[in-house]
Amino acid sequence: MPIIVTCCCGKNLEAPETAAGRHGKCSQCGRTVFVPQRTSQELVTWTGTDFQLLEAALHQELFRLPVQPTDRILDEAEKWAKVWKLPPERKPHHAGFDLICDMVSSCVMRDAAVGMDNVSVLRANGEQMVRVAVLRGERKLLHFIARSGEDEYLCWHHRDAEDDETETARERTDVLQSIATGVHCAKCDHNLGYVRVTKAGLAPIAGYRCGRCGRIFCSKCHGAFVRGCPLCSEGHEALILLAARLVPK
Repeated sequence: MPIIVTCCCGKNLEAPETAAGRHGKCSQCGRTVFVPQRTSQELVTWTGTDFQLLEAALHQELFRLPVQPTDRILDEAEKWAKVWKLPPERKPHHAGFDLICDMVSSCVMRDAAVGMDNVSVLRANGEQMVRVAVLRGERKLLHFIARSGEDEYLCWHHRDAEDDETETARERTDVLQSIATGVHCAKCDHNLGYVRVTKAGLAPIAGYRCGRCGRIFCSKCHGAFVRGCPLCSEGHEALILLAARLVPK
């Protein structure tokens, strides 16, 4: 039985069952489309380490989310906070489609700077929300996203207190090391941050470099990956994610 996948442009596409877990291009708009893979507990849209594919998978899944009452979403957030024994300051963030995608992508890049094996975009069976799961060793950092309006989403991040303390200590050191490198956004002069000293050099810098103009800019000025370079208007194909590269001494 074929799997029906709906692209962000509204086009319904059919894929064979053997294509589950893979991705291709929409025949109507050319966007990347993912064929989910179902397990006994969840529906996995994508798993990997490519941040361009992460944003594309987020776009597809958030587009498909049903609108739910805000009170119901907040009750769900409180339930998961108790499951993970989270501190009370963990509150959902409200934002539109584009900003939520940027927030989650930036947060995952921050997680990647501390350490990341892979990231998955999925839905647990019976849930009307998207999970973005960052795997780091035996730990799993979870972002939950639900839809409360036509262009209104809620997102919250679940991590334990020990992980927060460890990452906060690393960030304090990383930011100081990043200032020493002098790597700043070419558009807003923001320090890109999250740089660690390794035997290979400084790694990684959470930002993008344009292959055409050579400028480096932060994810905030860059916006969604599909928009391309914000300075020379080159397409997204020319962008290099610096979080996946090493900067030599």
